Amino acid sequence: MNVKITDIAKQFVDNHGGKVFVRTKHNRCCSGTLTMLEITTAEPADADRFVACPSSEVDVRYLAGPGVTPSELSIDLKGRRRPRLEAYWDGCRFRL
Repeated sequence: MNVKITDIAKQFVDNHGGKVFVRTKHNRCCSGTLTMLEITTAEPADADRFVACPSSEVDVRYLAGPGVTPSELSIDLKGRRRPRLEAYWDGCRFRL
């Protein structure tokens, strides 16, 4: 999996511990299963289950659920008042 992170997101991660944890979350909807990515800088209780992703810019850990993994994981920072990280699956916010 290729990891891309914007400069502003990298700075945010560096200021919040230097690690980012990304996991898939599967939701059922009318058209089938909707897969989204959850991202946080807070270390989750199951952090030992996450796998390191090759990224020379920040320490990215990924936990895949059942199914396929993205070929490209993009990380960006959104929000001015309440900045938050967002992860994109092959350029999309979710996968059907």
